[in-house]
Amino acid sequence: MEFKLPGFKNKKDVTDSSVSFEEKNIALQERMNRIYKFGGIGGMLIGGLSLLALNAELPLKTTVVDAYLIDKVTGVAERLTSVKKEHLSENEAIARYFITQYIKHREGYNFFSLQHDYDYVMAYSAENVAADYNALFNSEQAPKLVYNKAEKTAMVQDNPSVIISPSSRADDKDIGAYIRFRLTIRDVATGQTRQEFWNVRLTYRIEPQVEMVSGERNNNPLKFVVTSYVRDKEARG
Repeated sequence: MEFKLPGFKNKKDVTDSSVSFEEKNIALQERMNRIYKFGGIGGMLIGGLSLLALNAELPLKTTVVDAYLIDKVTGVAERLTSVKKEHLSENEAIARYFITQYIKHREGYNFFSLQHDYDYVMAYSAENVAADYNALFNSEQAPKLVYNKAEKTAMVQDNPSVIISPSSRADDKDIGAYIRFRLTIRDVATGQTRQEFWNVRLTYRIEPQVEMVSGERNNNPLKFVVTSYVRDKEARG
């Protein structure tokens, strides 16, 4: 007769019970994983929908303002721009700078900086433009005669109106520009001033890839060159 202690299970019963317990744990873990997985996906969906809702609201809360600067004398209106905000191309921003400097040196006048201004204009002019400018200095309309040497000065306004107009031909390297500016002429002895208004039509090129000797590169690093230049004085009654 087999003797058994009360409450004691044989080896097979214990093994079966352990396997059953392990299977229950695995099944429970799988259920928990599925719950976490679906919960995570649900959270991602909710987050995505929240971002979409936020993006939909942003345009309603964003205000785009264009600022314009109006010259009190000339009435010229110019939109205030920056290279980043207004997507003003880098080349156009550079061109506006060089054009403004060129106009100031060419149209402005100070007897004591005349040689410097002359050299600057010659350095930034194509051969044909430089030849015309040199001829002007040897004519009756030479700046030193018009302004009576050191008796008068002429100053171009700081921010002339510059409108750039690229050529419609893809093979045309020249870019057009229209400039309107105020010229203030001052009598050095009396301090009295008068104003003139001028329009300039020019074409230019920017060719930094052109080979130059080091001295030329230092004076004109981006090879900005004015290829044509026409000026007209506004008639005012």
